[in-house]
Amino acid sequence: MNDANHAQQLTNHRWWSERIDALLSGLRGRIEQADAETDAESPFPYYDALRNQSEFPLLVDSIASLLSKEQIPITNAESEILRELMYRVESPPSFFRCLNDRETVMASLNVTEIP
Repeated sequence: MNDANHAQQLTNHRWWSERIDALLSGLRGRIEQADAETDAESPFPYYDALRNQSEFPLLVDSIASLLSKEQIPITNAESEILRELMYRVESPPSFFRCLNDRETVMASLNVTEIP
C-alpha cells in the first residue's frame, strides 16, 4: 500500500470513528435503559467489535435498525449524525435493510429534543 492510500484510509477511518463515537456516546445511556426495561442483551459488545473491525456500514445499519425498531428517543443532532452516516454508504448491498430504505428509517425515528 502506498503512502497516499494509507493516508486516505486513516482519514476515512477517522471520519467514521468520530461520528459513530459522537452518536453512541449520547445514545449509550438511553439504549442501556431500554435494554434494562426489556431484559434485552446490550448491543454494545457487538457494536464495539464492528467498530474495531472497521465494519462501519454494518454498524450504522445495526444502530439504525435498533433506533427505528425500539423507538429509542434521539435528538435532532443525533438524527443528523445518523443521516450523514447512512448516506455515506453509496449503493449498499441488499442485506443492509436500513441503508437501503434510508428515508423510511429516518422518518420512523423517535426524534425529540428531550431524550
